[in-house]
Amino acid sequence: MTQATIEAEPLTKDAINPVSILSVLSTAITSGISGFYALLRENRHFALPFINGLLGDKFGAGSLVPEIPMTFREGGVNLTLPEIEEKIKRHKGCVLIFVHGLMCDDEIWVGESGQHKVYGSSLEAENVACLYLRYNTGHEIAGNGKRLNHIIQELHACMKNELKEISIIGHSMGGLVVQSALYHAHLNKNDYTEKISNVFLMGVPAGGAWLERSVAATTDILTTLSLGLLARIAREIIDLRSQGIKDLREKQEPMLMNLHEHITYHIIAATLTKDEKSFIAKHFGDGMVGHDSISTLARENPIGNKMVFKTFTGVGHLEMLSRPEIISYIKESL
Repeated sequence: MTQATIEAEPLTKDAINPVSILSVLSTAITSGISGFYALLRENRHFALPFINGLLGDKFGAGSLVPEIPMTFREGGVNLTLPEIEEKIKRHKGCVLIFVHGLMCDDEIWVGESGQHKVYGSSLEAENVACLYLRYNTGHEIAGNGKRLNHIIQELHACMKNELKEISIIGHSMGGLVVQSALYHAHLNKNDYTEKISNVFLMGVPAGGAWLERSVAATTDILTTLSLGLLARIAREIIDLRSQGIKDLREKQEPMLMNLHEHITYHIIAATLTKDEKSFIAKHFGDGMVGHDSISTLARENPIGNKMVFKTFTGVGHLEMLSRPEIISYIKESL
């Protein structure tokens, strides 16, 4: 996107008058609005995932905004089972499943971000079939976990002999959905888990997300205090946020990663600061998930050599999706 720039001429005494100032302000505002509109048009694809993440648990039949079903996608379209099977066979039965986070979709894994390729575009060159999940992030995390477990088990049932090895990458909320799926796989005794070798959990708010806790605290305060009509309306509007978002308030149960002892878990954290032990890193981490929150996974799951905890400093929450050093680590681990 080309950003409009305004080059101002040196102001003279005659130029400093209300009409000239208003003209400059008008030009700046118009330029800003047009730039913002261009940004919206460029990213209009993400409007549906955003709305689904914000209010998606309230959608039903006949909703004005369509609900995103849980599917594997490629090139902006849902893949059919025969297409998935053909892709897996082409890569000799090795599969890498990508699970995105809140208000995102499958397209965050492909293409480029700035100077770097993002995960899918980089890993497609490896001998692995990349399957990109898309789902409604507004639903409760446990519900999406059940659906993911079902969709993987269904795929495995169709390709039990051809499917040799499965690895999974979950980013942010997606990591919580992956954990939930594996828990339900354990409860249902689903056999596809025997094929899983690596699970990468990136920027996962295992101990809760500070932003949602702040929002929840605000609604609690507005509920407790005897405030006016506008405050009550504000509380009701804030409380409309989806259950998927509300689930990020506290630690998600269960986090029983030792249920599948053969799986190697890679916990990948990031901090905006260079010092991962600083106050800011501990509580705000990559900007969305505090280092202390994602560290909950390691503290509560003592599974020894089957867990690798890596921290990358100077990296933001979404920036994790395109950093070469993180992609290299995943390639080496597969």
